[in-house]
Amino acid sequence: MTAIPAETPSQDPQDSGAAAEQVPQQSPFPNLGAATPRRGPAAAVRPFPWGGFLFFAVVAGAIFFVAYQLSGPLAGVLYCITFLALAFTRQEIALLLIFASAFFQNDLSGTGPVRFSLAELNLALTIPVVIAQSMIARRKLTVGPILIPVILYFAICIFASLRDMRSTTIVSLAQMFLYLVATVVVFSSLVGRPHLLLIPLQGCVLVGTIMSILGMLSGYHIFGLHKNGWGGSLATALVIAIELWFATPPGPRAAIARRLLIASIIILTMGLVFSVSRGGWMAALSGLLTIALLRRQYKFMFKAAMLLVPLIVVCWFAMPEESRAYAMGFDDARWNIQKRHESNDYAVYMFRQSPIIGSGVGLRKEFDATNIIFTTLAETGIVGLAAFLLIHVVFLRMVWVTHSRVPVNSPLFPLVVLGAALVIGRMFHGLVDHYWSRGAITPAWAAAGMATMVYYLTRAPRTAKAKRREKSPKKSAATRGRTRALQYRM
Repeated sequence: MTAIPAETPSQDPQDSGAAAEQVPQQSPFPNLGAATPRRGPAAAVRPFPWGGFLFFAVVAGAIFFVAYQLSGPLAGVLYCITFLALAFTRQEIALLLIFASAFFQNDLSGTGPVRFSLAELNLALTIPVVIAQSMIARRKLTVGPILIPVILYFAICIFASLRDMRSTTIVSLAQMFLYLVATVVVFSSLVGRPHLLLIPLQGCVLVGTIMSILGMLSGYHIFGLHKNGWGGSLATALVIAIELWFATPPGPRAAIARRLLIASIIILTMGLVFSVSRGGWMAALSGLLTIALLRRQYKFMFKAAMLLVPLIVVCWFAMPEESRAYAMGFDDARWNIQKRHESNDYAVYMFRQSPIIGSGVGLRKEFDATNIIFTTLAETGIVGLAAFLLIHVVFLRMVWVTHSRVPVNSPLFPLVVLGAALVIGRMFHGLVDHYWSRGAITPAWAAAGMATMVYYLTRAPRTAKAKRREKSPKKSAATRGRTRALQYRM
Protein backbone atom coordinates (compact mmCIF):
# COMPACT_ATOMS: atom_id res chain seq x y z
CA MET A 1 0.00 0.00 0.00
CA THR A 2 1.22 3.44 -0.81
CA ALA A 3 -1.28 5.67 0.92
CA ILE A 4 -1.08 7.32 4.32
CA PRO A 5 -4.45 8.94 4.77
CA ALA A 6 -4.77 12.08 6.80
CA GLU A 7 -7.58 14.57 6.99
CA THR A 8 -6.52 18.14 6.26
CA PRO A 9 -7.97 20.33 9.02
CA SER A 10 -9.60 23.64 8.19
CA GLN A 11 -8.99 26.21 10.90
CA ASP A 12 -9.40 29.93 11.31
CA PRO A 13 -5.99 31.67 11.17
CA GLN A 14 -7.15 34.04 13.90
CA ASP A 15 -7.80 31.18 16.28
CA SER A 16 -4.45 29.74 17.33
CA GLY A 17 -6.04 27.00 19.46
CA ALA A 18 -8.52 25.81 16.88
CA ALA A 19 -6.49 22.78 15.93
CA ALA A 20 -6.27 21.53 19.49
CA GLU A 21 -9.92 22.15 20.32
CA GLN A 22 -11.37 21.05 17.02
CA VAL A 23 -13.97 18.31 17.39
CA PRO A 24 -13.79 15.70 14.63
CA GLN A 25 -16.81 15.70 12.39
CA GLN A 26 -18.90 12.63 11.91
CA SER A 27 -18.39 10.87 8.60
CA PRO A 28 -21.13 11.72 6.11
CA PHE A 29 -21.32 8.03 5.25
CA PRO A 30 -22.40 6.03 8.32
CA ASN A 31 -20.47 2.94 7.27
CA LEU A 32 -17.24 4.91 7.21
CA GLY A 33 -17.10 5.86 10.83
CA ALA A 34 -13.56 4.47 10.97
CA ALA A 35 -12.67 5.96 7.63
CA THR A 36 -11.69 9.36 9.02
CA PRO A 37 -8.01 8.72 9.67
CA ARG A 38 -6.10 9.69 12.76
CA ARG A 39 -3.22 12.12 12.57
CA GLY A 40 0.33 11.22 13.43
CA PRO A 41 2.35 8.03 13.06
CA ALA A 42 -0.60 5.85 14.06
CA ALA A 43 -2.31 6.77 10.81
CA ALA A 44 0.28 4.90 8.74
CA VAL A 45 -1.13 2.11 6.61
CA ARG A 46 0.74 -1.15 6.80
CA PRO A 47 1.49 -2.76 3.44
CA PHE A 48 -0.64 -5.75 2.57
CA PRO A 49 1.31 -8.99 3.20
CA TRP A 50 1.18 -10.38 -0.32
CA GLY A 51 3.75 -13.07 0.44
CA GLY A 52 1.74 -14.43 3.34
CA PHE A 53 -1.48 -14.21 1.38
CA LEU A 54 -0.06 -16.18 -1.55
CA PHE A 55 1.30 -18.82 0.83
CA PHE A 56 -2.09 -19.05 2.52
CA ALA A 57 -3.83 -19.27 -0.86
CA VAL A 58 -1.59 -22.14 -2.00
CA VAL A 59 -2.06 -24.08 1.24
CA ALA A 60 -5.82 -23.48 1.28
CA GLY A 61 -6.07 -24.47 -2.38
CA ALA A 62 -4.28 -27.74 -1.68
CA ILE A 63 -6.59 -28.49 1.25
CA PHE A 64 -9.71 -27.75 -0.80
CA PHE A 65 -8.38 -29.91 -3.65
CA VAL A 66 -7.84 -32.88 -1.34
CA ALA A 67 -11.28 -32.35 0.21
CA TYR A 68 -12.84 -32.23 -3.26
CA GLN A 69 -11.21 -35.53 -4.18
CA LEU A 70 -12.76 -37.06 -1.08
CA SER A 71 -16.17 -35.42 -1.37
CA GLY A 72 -17.42 -32.53 -3.50
CA PRO A 73 -20.06 -31.39 -0.99
CA LEU A 74 -17.49 -31.54 1.81
CA ALA A 75 -15.15 -29.25 -0.12
CA GLY A 76 -18.03 -26.87 -0.82
CA VAL A 77 -19.05 -26.65 2.82
CA LEU A 78 -15.44 -26.18 3.92
CA TYR A 79 -14.94 -23.38 1.40
CA CYS A 80 -18.14 -21.59 2.43
CA ILE A 81 -17.18 -21.70 6.11
CA THR A 82 -13.69 -20.39 5.35
CA PHE A 83 -14.98 -17.57 3.16
CA LEU A 84 -17.60 -16.49 5.70
CA ALA A 85 -14.91 -16.37 8.39
CA LEU A 86 -12.78 -14.15 6.16
CA ALA A 87 -15.74 -11.93 5.30
CA PHE A 88 -16.39 -11.29 9.01
CA THR A 89 -12.77 -10.81 10.06
CA ARG A 90 -10.75 -9.68 7.00
CA GLN A 91 -13.22 -8.01 4.68
CA GLU A 92 -10.56 -6.82 2.23
CA ILE A 93 -9.45 -10.41 1.62
CA ALA A 94 -13.05 -11.45 0.93
CA LEU A 95 -13.35 -8.67 -1.65
CA LEU A 96 -9.98 -9.68 -3.07
CA LEU A 97 -11.24 -13.24 -3.57
CA ILE A 98 -14.33 -11.92 -5.37
CA PHE A 99 -12.16 -9.91 -7.76
CA ALA A 100 -9.64 -12.71 -8.28
CA SER A 101 -12.28 -15.40 -8.85
CA ALA A 102 -14.03 -13.33 -11.52
CA PHE A 103 -11.47 -14.66 -14.03
CA PHE A 104 -12.81 -18.19 -13.56
CA GLN A 105 -16.21 -18.25 -15.24
CA ASN A 106 -16.70 -22.00 -14.96
CA ASP A 107 -20.07 -23.31 -13.86
CA LEU A 108 -19.92 -24.87 -10.37
CA SER A 109 -23.56 -25.93 -10.15
CA GLY A 110 -23.02 -29.36 -11.63
CA THR A 111 -26.49 -30.71 -12.30
CA GLY A 112 -28.21 -28.01 -10.24
CA PRO A 113 -31.04 -25.84 -11.65
CA VAL A 114 -29.09 -22.57 -11.22
CA ARG A 115 -25.68 -22.03 -12.78
CA PHE A 116 -23.15 -19.97 -10.90
CA SER A 117 -19.44 -19.30 -10.90
CA LEU A 118 -16.99 -18.98 -8.01
CA ALA A 119 -17.25 -15.17 -8.01
CA GLU A 120 -21.04 -15.32 -7.83
CA LEU A 121 -20.81 -17.81 -4.96
CA ASN A 122 -18.45 -15.46 -3.12
CA LEU A 123 -20.83 -12.54 -3.66
CA ALA A 124 -23.78 -14.55 -2.40
CA LEU A 125 -21.83 -15.51 0.73
CA THR A 126 -20.86 -11.89 1.36
CA ILE A 127 -24.43 -10.55 1.26
CA PRO A 128 -25.49 -11.92 4.69
CA VAL A 129 -22.26 -10.56 6.18
CA VAL A 130 -23.03 -7.06 4.91
CA ILE A 131 -26.61 -7.28 6.19
CA ALA A 132 -25.44 -8.51 9.60
CA GLN A 133 -22.93 -5.68 9.87
CA SER A 134 -25.56 -3.10 8.96
CA MET A 135 -27.94 -4.46 11.60
CA ILE A 136 -25.24 -4.47 14.29
CA ALA A 137 -24.05 -0.96 13.43
CA ARG A 138 -27.62 0.26 12.77
CA ARG A 139 -26.79 1.83 9.47
CA LYS A 140 -28.52 1.85 6.12
CA LEU A 141 -27.39 0.07 2.98
CA THR A 142 -27.72 1.82 -0.34
CA VAL A 143 -26.74 1.44 -3.97
CA GLY A 144 -26.24 5.18 -4.32
CA PRO A 145 -27.86 7.61 -6.75
CA ILE A 146 -28.65 4.80 -9.19
CA LEU A 147 -31.27 3.44 -6.78
CA ILE A 148 -34.28 5.05 -8.49
CA PRO A 149 -33.20 4.10 -12.06
CA VAL A 150 -32.50 0.54 -10.88
CA ILE A 151 -35.93 0.26 -9.26
CA LEU A 152 -37.52 1.65 -12.42
CA TYR A 153 -35.61 -0.79 -14.61
CA PHE A 154 -36.58 -3.80 -12.46
CA ALA A 155 -40.21 -2.68 -12.43
CA ILE A 156 -40.18 -2.57 -16.23
CA CYS A 157 -38.48 -5.97 -16.39
CA ILE A 158 -41.07 -7.55 -14.11
CA PHE A 159 -43.99 -5.95 -15.93
CA ALA A 160 -42.62 -7.05 -19.31
CA SER A 161 -42.17 -10.61 -18.04
CA LEU A 162 -45.68 -11.01 -16.60
CA ARG A 163 -47.17 -11.49 -20.06
CA ASP A 164 -44.79 -14.29 -21.00
CA MET A 165 -43.14 -15.80 -17.94
CA ARG A 166 -40.27 -18.03 -19.04
CA SER A 167 -38.46 -20.68 -17.07
CA THR A 168 -35.35 -18.49 -17.25
CA THR A 169 -37.03 -15.27 -16.12
CA ILE A 170 -36.41 -15.66 -12.39
CA VAL A 171 -32.81 -16.71 -12.96
CA SER A 172 -32.18 -13.71 -15.24
CA LEU A 173 -33.75 -11.29 -12.75
CA ALA A 174 -31.69 -12.77 -9.92
CA GLN A 175 -28.54 -12.43 -12.00
CA MET A 176 -29.32 -8.77 -12.73
CA PHE A 177 -30.03 -8.12 -9.04
CA LEU A 178 -26.76 -9.76 -8.06
CA TYR A 179 -24.74 -7.39 -10.25
CA LEU A 180 -26.69 -4.12 -10.24
CA VAL A 181 -27.64 -4.18 -6.56
CA ALA A 182 -25.80 -6.77 -4.45
CA THR A 183 -22.35 -6.18 -5.92
CA VAL A 184 -22.63 -2.41 -5.57
CA VAL A 185 -23.86 -2.70 -1.96
CA VAL A 186 -21.11 -5.16 -0.98
CA PHE A 187 -18.25 -3.10 -2.37
CA SER A 188 -19.62 0.18 -1.05
CA SER A 189 -20.41 -1.05 2.46
CA LEU A 190 -18.32 -4.04 3.54
CA VAL A 191 -15.03 -2.35 4.47
CA GLY A 192 -14.78 0.56 6.88
CA ARG A 193 -11.60 2.12 5.47
CA PRO A 194 -11.67 3.06 1.79
CA HIS A 195 -7.95 2.58 1.15
CA LEU A 196 -8.46 -1.16 1.76
CA LEU A 197 -10.33 -1.29 -1.54
CA LEU A 198 -7.01 -0.89 -3.31
CA ILE A 199 -6.11 -4.43 -2.22
CA PRO A 200 -8.74 -6.16 -4.43
CA LEU A 201 -7.59 -3.98 -7.34
CA GLN A 202 -3.96 -4.96 -6.82
CA GLY A 203 -5.00 -8.60 -6.53
CA CYS A 204 -6.89 -8.34 -9.81
CA VAL A 205 -3.73 -7.13 -11.55
CA LEU A 206 -1.69 -9.93 -9.98
CA VAL A 207 -4.12 -12.67 -10.99
CA GLY A 208 -4.60 -11.11 -14.43
CA THR A 209 -0.85 -11.09 -15.04
CA ILE A 210 -0.52 -14.75 -14.07
CA MET A 211 -3.54 -15.68 -16.18
CA SER A 212 -2.12 -13.77 -19.15
CA ILE A 213 1.13 -15.74 -18.95
CA LEU A 214 -0.72 -19.05 -18.63
CA GLY A 215 -3.04 -18.12 -21.50
CA MET A 216 -0.20 -17.28 -23.88
CA LEU A 217 1.71 -20.44 -22.96
CA SER A 218 -1.32 -22.69 -23.44
CA GLY A 219 -2.84 -20.98 -26.46
CA TYR A 220 -5.76 -19.94 -24.20
CA HIS A 221 -6.85 -23.58 -23.92
CA ILE A 222 -6.73 -23.79 -20.14
CA PHE A 223 -9.33 -23.80 -17.36
CA GLY A 224 -12.04 -24.29 -20.00
CA LEU A 225 -12.42 -20.54 -20.62
CA HIS A 226 -13.73 -19.03 -23.85
CA LYS A 227 -11.58 -16.51 -25.73
CA ASN A 228 -14.13 -13.74 -25.16
CA GLY A 229 -14.01 -14.48 -21.46
CA TRP A 230 -10.24 -14.18 -21.61
CA GLY A 231 -10.47 -10.87 -23.45
CA GLY A 232 -12.93 -9.24 -21.07
CA SER A 233 -11.00 -10.28 -17.96
CA LEU A 234 -7.59 -9.27 -19.34
CA ALA A 235 -8.97 -5.92 -20.49
CA THR A 236 -10.28 -5.31 -16.97
CA ALA A 237 -6.91 -6.13 -15.42
CA LEU A 238 -5.09 -3.93 -17.95
CA VAL A 239 -7.28 -0.90 -17.24
CA ILE A 240 -6.84 -1.38 -13.48
CA ALA A 241 -3.06 -1.76 -13.84
CA ILE A 242 -2.72 1.48 -15.82
CA GLU A 243 -4.87 3.42 -13.35
CA LEU A 244 -2.90 2.04 -10.39
CA TRP A 245 0.29 3.09 -12.15
CA PHE A 246 -1.06 6.63 -12.34
CA ALA A 247 -2.05 6.46 -8.67
CA THR A 248 1.35 5.24 -7.47
CA PRO A 249 3.31 8.27 -6.25
CA PRO A 250 6.80 8.95 -7.60
CA GLY A 251 9.71 8.32 -5.28
CA PRO A 252 12.22 5.64 -4.30
CA ARG A 253 9.79 3.82 -1.98
CA ALA A 254 7.25 3.32 -4.76
CA ALA A 255 9.77 2.66 -7.54
CA ILE A 256 9.47 -1.13 -7.19
CA ALA A 257 5.67 -0.96 -7.34
CA ARG A 258 5.78 1.18 -10.47
CA ARG A 259 8.20 -1.21 -12.18
CA LEU A 260 6.05 -4.20 -11.31
CA LEU A 261 3.00 -2.41 -12.69
CA ILE A 262 4.84 -1.60 -15.92
CA ALA A 263 5.79 -5.27 -16.26
CA SER A 264 2.15 -6.25 -15.65
CA ILE A 265 0.94 -3.72 -18.21
CA ILE A 266 3.27 -5.18 -20.85
CA ILE A 267 2.25 -8.77 -20.09
CA LEU A 268 -1.46 -7.92 -20.00
CA THR A 269 -1.20 -6.01 -23.28
CA MET A 270 0.46 -8.98 -24.95
CA GLY A 271 -2.10 -11.38 -23.52
CA LEU A 272 -4.99 -9.20 -24.63
CA VAL A 273 -3.66 -8.93 -28.19
CA PHE A 274 -3.03 -12.67 -28.48
CA SER A 275 -6.51 -13.45 -27.13
CA VAL A 276 -8.00 -12.15 -30.42
CA SER A 277 -10.99 -10.82 -28.49
CA ARG A 278 -12.31 -7.75 -30.28
CA GLY A 279 -14.72 -7.13 -27.43
CA GLY A 280 -11.79 -7.12 -25.01
CA TRP A 281 -9.94 -4.67 -27.24
CA MET A 282 -12.95 -2.34 -27.27
CA ALA A 283 -13.33 -2.59 -23.49
CA ALA A 284 -9.66 -1.77 -22.90
CA LEU A 285 -9.63 1.17 -25.33
CA SER A 286 -12.82 2.72 -23.95
CA GLY A 287 -11.59 2.24 -20.38
CA LEU A 288 -8.25 3.91 -21.11
CA LEU A 289 -9.96 6.84 -22.82
CA THR A 290 -12.13 7.25 -19.73
CA ILE A 291 -9.04 7.35 -17.51
CA ALA A 292 -7.47 9.98 -19.78
CA LEU A 293 -10.65 12.07 -19.64
CA LEU A 294 -11.01 12.01 -15.84
CA ARG A 295 -7.31 12.45 -15.14
CA ARG A 296 -6.76 14.92 -18.01
CA GLN A 297 -3.57 13.08 -18.92
CA TYR A 298 -4.04 13.29 -22.68
CA LYS A 299 -0.39 13.95 -23.61
CA PHE A 300 0.94 11.26 -21.33
CA MET A 301 -1.60 8.71 -22.56
CA PHE A 302 -0.59 9.56 -26.12
CA LYS A 303 3.08 9.01 -25.29
CA ALA A 304 2.25 5.73 -23.54
CA ALA A 305 0.25 4.65 -26.59
CA MET A 306 3.26 5.40 -28.81
CA LEU A 307 5.35 3.13 -26.60
CA LEU A 308 2.78 0.33 -26.64
CA VAL A 309 2.13 0.49 -30.38
CA PRO A 310 5.45 -1.21 -31.28
CA LEU A 311 4.68 -3.96 -28.75
CA ILE A 312 1.21 -4.43 -30.23
CA VAL A 313 2.64 -4.52 -33.76
CA VAL A 314 5.17 -7.17 -32.76
CA CYS A 315 2.44 -9.26 -31.11
CA TRP A 316 0.22 -8.81 -34.15
CA PHE A 317 2.77 -10.19 -36.60
CA ALA A 318 3.72 -12.93 -34.16
CA MET A 319 0.17 -14.27 -34.30
CA PRO A 320 -0.71 -17.03 -36.77
CA GLU A 321 -2.18 -15.90 -40.08
CA GLU A 322 -5.48 -17.57 -39.21
CA SER A 323 -5.79 -15.52 -36.00
CA ARG A 324 -5.06 -12.26 -37.82
CA ALA A 325 -7.64 -13.10 -40.47
CA TYR A 326 -10.17 -13.90 -37.75
CA ALA A 327 -9.51 -10.63 -35.91
CA MET A 328 -9.87 -8.49 -39.03
CA GLY A 329 -12.56 -10.52 -40.77
CA PHE A 330 -15.95 -8.81 -40.91
CA ASP A 331 -17.19 -10.52 -44.04
CA ASP A 332 -20.71 -11.90 -43.87
CA ALA A 333 -19.37 -15.18 -45.22
CA ARG A 334 -17.54 -15.87 -41.95
CA TRP A 335 -19.52 -18.11 -39.60
CA ASN A 336 -19.05 -15.95 -36.50
CA ILE A 337 -20.29 -12.84 -38.33
CA GLN A 338 -23.23 -14.82 -39.69
CA LYS A 339 -24.17 -15.97 -36.18
CA ARG A 340 -24.06 -12.43 -34.86
CA HIS A 341 -26.26 -11.18 -37.69
CA GLU A 342 -28.71 -14.00 -37.06
CA SER A 343 -28.83 -13.18 -33.33
CA ASN A 344 -29.34 -9.48 -33.97
CA ASP A 345 -32.04 -10.20 -36.56
CA TYR A 346 -33.86 -12.42 -34.06
CA ALA A 347 -33.62 -9.74 -31.37
CA VAL A 348 -35.01 -7.13 -33.79
CA TYR A 349 -37.83 -9.51 -34.72
CA MET A 350 -38.79 -10.02 -31.06
CA PHE A 351 -38.55 -6.27 -30.47
CA ARG A 352 -41.00 -5.59 -33.29
CA GLN A 353 -43.48 -7.97 -31.66
CA SER A 354 -43.69 -5.59 -28.68
CA PRO A 355 -41.63 -2.43 -29.25
CA ILE A 356 -42.78 -0.58 -26.13
CA ILE A 357 -42.44 -3.13 -23.34
CA GLY A 358 -40.58 -5.99 -25.03
CA SER A 359 -41.03 -9.76 -24.85
CA GLY A 360 -39.90 -10.33 -21.27
CA VAL A 361 -36.69 -10.95 -19.36
CA GLY A 362 -35.09 -14.34 -19.93
CA LEU A 363 -35.20 -14.14 -23.69
CA ARG A 364 -31.41 -13.71 -23.68
CA LYS A 365 -31.08 -17.36 -22.63
CA GLU A 366 -32.86 -18.52 -25.80
CA PHE A 367 -30.42 -17.11 -28.37
CA ASP A 368 -26.84 -15.89 -28.66
CA ALA A 369 -27.36 -12.45 -27.10
CA THR A 370 -24.14 -10.75 -28.21
CA ASN A 371 -25.43 -7.16 -28.31
CA ILE A 372 -26.72 -5.54 -25.13
CA ILE A 373 -28.70 -2.88 -26.99
CA PHE A 374 -30.62 -5.31 -29.21
CA THR A 375 -31.05 -7.75 -26.32
CA THR A 376 -32.50 -5.09 -24.01
CA LEU A 377 -34.85 -3.87 -26.74
CA ALA A 378 -36.05 -7.42 -27.33
CA GLU A 379 -36.62 -8.12 -23.64
CA THR A 380 -37.95 -4.81 -22.30
CA GLY A 381 -38.58 -2.61 -25.34
CA ILE A 382 -37.87 1.07 -25.66
CA VAL A 383 -38.81 1.90 -22.07
CA GLY A 384 -36.53 -0.81 -20.72
CA LEU A 385 -33.59 0.36 -22.81
CA ALA A 386 -34.20 3.94 -21.66
CA ALA A 387 -34.20 2.83 -18.01
CA PHE A 388 -31.06 0.72 -18.50
CA LEU A 389 -29.20 3.61 -20.10
CA LEU A 390 -30.50 5.94 -17.38
CA ILE A 391 -28.70 3.79 -14.79
CA HIS A 392 -25.43 4.45 -16.58
CA VAL A 393 -26.12 8.15 -17.09
CA VAL A 394 -26.90 8.69 -13.39
CA PHE A 395 -23.88 6.68 -12.33
CA LEU A 396 -21.51 8.56 -14.65
CA ARG A 397 -22.91 11.86 -13.42
CA MET A 398 -22.18 10.73 -9.85
CA VAL A 399 -18.61 9.87 -10.90
CA TRP A 400 -18.15 13.24 -12.58
CA VAL A 401 -19.33 15.10 -9.49
CA THR A 402 -17.27 12.94 -7.13
CA HIS A 403 -14.01 13.12 -9.08
CA SER A 404 -14.03 16.92 -8.74
CA ARG A 405 -14.21 16.61 -4.93
CA VAL A 406 -11.25 14.26 -4.51
CA PRO A 407 -7.63 15.35 -5.01
CA VAL A 408 -5.86 13.61 -7.88
CA ASN A 409 -3.10 12.36 -5.56
CA SER A 410 -5.60 10.78 -3.16
CA PRO A 411 -5.90 6.96 -2.93
CA LEU A 412 -9.63 7.50 -3.30
CA PHE A 413 -9.23 8.96 -6.78
CA PRO A 414 -8.51 5.64 -8.60
CA LEU A 415 -11.63 4.16 -7.01
CA VAL A 416 -13.72 6.84 -8.68
CA VAL A 417 -11.91 6.67 -12.02
CA LEU A 418 -12.07 2.88 -12.25
CA GLY A 419 -15.78 2.94 -11.46
CA ALA A 420 -16.41 4.85 -14.67
CA ALA A 421 -13.70 3.14 -16.74
CA LEU A 422 -14.82 -0.43 -16.02
CA VAL A 423 -18.56 0.26 -16.34
CA ILE A 424 -18.02 2.01 -19.68
CA GLY A 425 -15.64 -0.71 -20.81
CA ARG A 426 -18.18 -3.38 -19.94
CA MET A 427 -20.82 -1.53 -21.93
CA PHE A 428 -18.62 -1.40 -25.03
CA HIS A 429 -17.71 -5.05 -24.57
CA GLY A 430 -21.41 -5.87 -24.43
CA LEU A 431 -21.95 -4.37 -27.87
CA VAL A 432 -20.19 -7.34 -29.46
CA ASP A 433 -20.45 -10.01 -26.77
CA HIS A 434 -22.62 -11.22 -23.90
CA TYR A 435 -23.17 -8.54 -21.25
CA TRP A 436 -25.05 -10.54 -18.61
CA SER A 437 -22.46 -13.29 -18.32
CA ARG A 438 -20.04 -14.48 -15.69
CA GLY A 439 -16.65 -12.79 -15.74
CA ALA A 440 -15.75 -9.15 -16.28
CA ILE A 441 -19.17 -7.84 -15.25
CA THR A 442 -18.36 -8.56 -11.59
CA PRO A 443 -15.29 -6.25 -11.38
CA ALA A 444 -17.17 -3.60 -13.38
CA TRP A 445 -20.05 -3.21 -10.96
CA ALA A 446 -17.74 -3.86 -8.00
CA ALA A 447 -15.80 -0.78 -9.10
CA ALA A 448 -19.13 1.03 -9.32
CA GLY A 449 -19.65 0.16 -5.65
CA MET A 450 -16.21 1.54 -4.80
CA ALA A 451 -17.03 4.80 -6.55
CA THR A 452 -20.33 4.94 -4.68
CA MET A 453 -18.47 4.59 -1.38
CA VAL A 454 -16.25 7.56 -2.25
CA TYR A 455 -19.30 9.55 -3.32
CA TYR A 456 -20.88 9.23 0.12
CA LEU A 457 -17.57 9.67 1.91
CA THR A 458 -16.92 13.02 0.25
CA ARG A 459 -20.46 14.32 0.44
CA ALA A 460 -20.92 16.91 3.18
CA PRO A 461 -23.74 16.38 5.70
CA ARG A 462 -26.78 18.52 4.99
CA THR A 463 -27.22 20.64 8.11
CA ALA A 464 -30.10 23.01 8.65
CA LYS A 465 -27.79 25.95 8.03
CA ALA A 466 -26.60 24.41 4.75
CA LYS A 467 -30.18 23.89 3.61
CA ARG A 468 -31.02 27.55 4.28
CA ARG A 469 -27.87 28.57 2.43
CA GLU A 470 -28.86 26.46 -0.59
CA LYS A 471 -32.23 28.17 -0.72
CA SER A 472 -30.68 31.65 -0.58
CA PRO A 473 -30.78 33.31 -4.03
CA LYS A 474 -27.72 35.40 -3.17
CA LYS A 475 -25.43 32.38 -3.24
CA SER A 476 -23.94 31.23 -6.52
CA ALA A 477 -24.46 27.75 -7.85
CA ALA A 478 -20.84 26.86 -7.12
CA THR A 479 -21.21 27.97 -3.48
CA ARG A 480 -24.50 26.11 -3.04
CA GLY A 481 -23.04 22.96 -4.54
CA ARG A 482 -19.72 22.98 -2.67
CA THR A 483 -19.14 20.00 -0.39
CA ARG A 484 -16.53 18.88 2.07
CA ALA A 485 -13.82 16.66 0.57
CA LEU A 486 -11.51 14.51 2.66
CA GLN A 487 -7.84 15.02 1.84
CA TYR A 488 -5.43 12.11 1.78
CA ARG A 489 -1.65 12.21 1.67
CA MET A 490 0.17 9.76 -0.53
